Amino acid sequence: MDEEKAEYFKLVSDALGYSRAPAPGTTSAGGFTDAALGYLVEDVKVRTAEAEHARAEAEQPGLTTEEKTAREAAAQEAEKALASSVNSTMTYMHTKGTDVSPGTEGMAALMELNTAVNTMKTETATKEVSATLTKVQAESTNVGLRMAAGAMRSMTG
Repeated sequence: MDEEKAEYFKLVSDALGYSRAPAPGTTSAGGFTDAALGYLVEDVKVRTAEAEHARAEAEQPGLTTEEKTAREAAAQEAEKALASSVNSTMTYMHTKGTDVSPGTEGMAALMELNTAVNTMKTETATKEVSATLTKVQAESTNVGLRMAAGAMRSMTG
């Protein structure tokens, strides 16, 4: 089953262009000039797809109790990994002082983070992300990042 999952996620990643390697002619993954941010955003994209898939698998009708329990555990683990990726990306942007004005790489990264936060359903994942967003909102001198952190935090419940 693990080989099946790995192959599925590789196919999804390839089909959606979520390669972890830079595209030819670009400076980093996803075409970001800030290579570290590009790789962090690509990781968020891949983990978002994994979490969505795991959640869909857990919600399939006709599962036995054991299957449902196992798939829900897998979905929780996928969301936990997604939360960690979101936290790493947001912390990087906060530390680096990434420009998040419209049309920038920072704004593109925030859009991906927003999608990821909307994907999360488990309390553990949302609490973990909420704590990071609260910290960024309180500490950042970047007004745009503070506002974005506050807006995303409100989505975590």
